[in-house]
Amino acid sequence: MKRQLHGLVTLGAALALVGCTFETADEGTTAQSSQDWANMCSFSWGLNPTKAALAVAMATELGRLDPLKDLTWDWGQYQVVLTPTGLARCSNDCANTKAILGLQSEEVTQIIDQNVFSPTNLKWDLYASFQRQKDWNDNITRNMPWMIPEEHTLVRTGGPLSLGTGACGPHYTFRATKPSGAPLSNASNLQNNLVFFGLLSGNTYLAFTTLNYNGNANIALDPTDGDNALPVTTSGSCPTYENDRVYDRNYTLLGKCCITVLGYKGSLQKITRAPGYLGCKKS
Repeated sequence: MKRQLHGLVTLGAALALVGCTFETADEGTTAQSSQDWANMCSFSWGLNPTKAALAVAMATELGRLDPLKDLTWDWGQYQVVLTPTGLARCSNDCANTKAILGLQSEEVTQIIDQNVFSPTNLKWDLYASFQRQKDWNDNITRNMPWMIPEEHTLVRTGGPLSLGTGACGPHYTFRATKPSGAPLSNASNLQNNLVFFGLLSGNTYLAFTTLNYNGNANIALDPTDGDNALPVTTSGSCPTYENDRVYDRNYTLLGKCCITVLGYKGSLQKITRAPGYLGCKKS
């Protein structure tokens, strides 16, 4: 969807997941134009924006980004889930985090075209991401100990807020401190907890920059529109939702008309294994 510049938040240490703009589709949207957008943003069957959305949800609901402590592989459910430690940190029952993790379910393919989003791709990439993060942690511990992230607390301070074109969607901003509330010694080190979310493996929705502002650090996360809250903007009575899905915890849009990313008319249907998500299922 087109982004409009509504305002700019002054950031401390600013982590920005930078991607691409996406036009709201009408019935003339072609598969080729959608594919061009996907290629330009390293979309990877919806993997990259989904991992960015997971980072936002965890920052919001768990108050930190520490995937090795807060996530684990569950062989019973055959997917990545929150750990007991992560669950203990949950606010609002971690509804958004659980919903995004629920997108690993094959039920998703009954509603959303796998060329737009692949739950299998998400599941096995998240599984492999634990080792990527562990390897990176081992590397900096041995060779660059000054880069080890501190224990931290994140408090959401703004968003969803559009910061203009050139981004995947609205930004979510968080104040980053030590758990005591004291300033972090080096806020830029928090980027080293983002390997799990694709920092070193081609997720073009991730970028990192730092600024100092009154001794406080802030991070900004920029997933595509609609994965962490209702979209900031939609257009027309039958809009297209990025990734053919929208997080709508109260199901206010259930049954509403939509146009899929590939240009088919459909309606928004519940994804039951990802509570709060609606998928645009072609008619």
